[in-house]
Amino acid sequence: MVFKGLQWPRGRLLVSLVLIGGVCFAELNLSFYTALTLAPISLVIVIAYMYPALVTLFSTVFGIVCLFQDSNELTRLIRL
Repeated sequence: MVFKGLQWPRGRLLVSLVLIGGVCFAELNLSFYTALTLAPISLVIVIAYMYPALVTLFSTVFGIVCLFQDSNELTRLIRL
């Protein structure tokens, strides 16, 4: 941020960002360790690493996000 000339958030915004970051980090770790107690470690790790790809895939399938601007891009990807 210093190199781009931007300032750090201050006041209420800084407090809310820190709280959101702390809550999300705690929830992520709690979910991960709970999953480790309920499922095999290998399955939990596969799901954790595949989660971004699955979200992208499902959002495309259900029409929330369009990954390809042109149908030719999709055709070229399918041919690979």
